[in-house]
Amino acid sequence: MKTRLVLVLLVLVFMSLQAEVVIAESENGTVDSKLPEIIITSPAGGEVFVPEEIANISFEILEDSFAEPPVEPVSLQFYFDEVQNSAYNVNMTAAYTLFSYEWTVPDQLSENIYAKVTATDYYGNTAEAASDVFEIAESSIINYGDVPETTKLSAIYPNPFNPVTTIDYELAESGRVIIEVYNIKGQKIAVLTDENKNAGRYSLNWNADTCNSGIYFIRFSTSTCSKVKKAILMK
Repeated sequence: MKTRLVLVLLVLVFMSLQAEVVIAESENGTVDSKLPEIIITSPAGGEVFVPEEIANISFEILEDSFAEPPVEPVSLQFYFDEVQNSAYNVNMTAAYTLFSYEWTVPDQLSENIYAKVTATDYYGNTAEAASDVFEIAESSIINYGDVPETTKLSAIYPNPFNPVTTIDYELAESGRVIIEVYNIKGQKIAVLTDENKNAGRYSLNWNADTCNSGIYFIRFSTSTCSKVKKAILMK
């Protein structure tokens, strides 16, 4: 009798542990387990690529969020107007937590494209994450005479980078623009711009040749907008 009772208790404990890793659907439709976590750093959203260009697809699997390292393969998929195109599916090695993939942009024009990553850890806990929307067009030239509807930090690309990355931003109205770089300790290491700008679309480069590999944060500030995006330097 005592043996049976012990077995019942062990089963109940096991079931309660299993309940902690049940996969649930989030509000934005992506599926995440309670343990694994994936962060897509590039594309950051808003990029415009042209066919045959090399686009950097990069993401990070937070090491502490997985019960064990992810099992192979880690799946990278591309969706055009909400439809997955299996011709571009990629299975990636799980030897690292930082992933970078050079995607040859196809001749498939669309304004609504995103990448999705799926990873599963040793115990079967699965996570998915989707990038922000980017597009493929015949030309990626920015029309600086066009006044945007909103002020925002549009994109940082490539990301990860070595050692130069491009920062695009948009101003719906004229005003002071400050773009600064901070390291992982929160220390400001560079001021890329601090000046008054007319309304429009702008692009600048950050050369991090003197910096060490690691995670940095780009802070974009105006009188009406403040935004921070992560950039990864990989030398």
